[in-house]
Amino acid sequence: MVTRAYLEFSDGVEAYGQYLWRAAVDQTIENYMVGFVVPVITRQDTRYYTLGHGSFFMRTGYAMSRAVITRSDHAKEEFIVSEVFGAGASAAIYSAYYPASSRTFGNVGTAWAIDIGIDSASMVAKEFWPDINRRLFHAHNAPKQ
Repeated sequence: MVTRAYLEFSDGVEAYGQYLWRAAVDQTIENYMVGFVVPVITRQDTRYYTLGHGSFFMRTGYAMSRAVITRSDHAKEEFIVSEVFGAGASAAIYSAYYPASSRTFGNVGTAWAIDIGIDSASMVAKEFWPDINRRLFHAHNAPKQ
């Protein structure tokens, strides 16, 4: 079933185009803010490093926690300003090109939470991908030459 999230958008192919370009720009802004702009300012490394051992629940919890916690250069846990503020800034930025009726604090907060949730889910996928890859594709480490 197709629903119209924004009544200001027209119907049919034109509406699809309006949704599509906004979704593409939303994702691009979020990726740049979380992966480049805010990390450069805060000097944080936003890359995900797998734990690679332990129970399913331990690894899942670790992966999800990386959306709000990172390791500093001194191997201490610290709040990941880059992820949280980068996602918040991107949600605020891309509310500017949506219809005025949707520019509410609640909509920006929802977009912010969704961005962090998607990033958290992608970290869970990154945590388990080596295991999945090995199991599904029988990938082994290439022999050293």
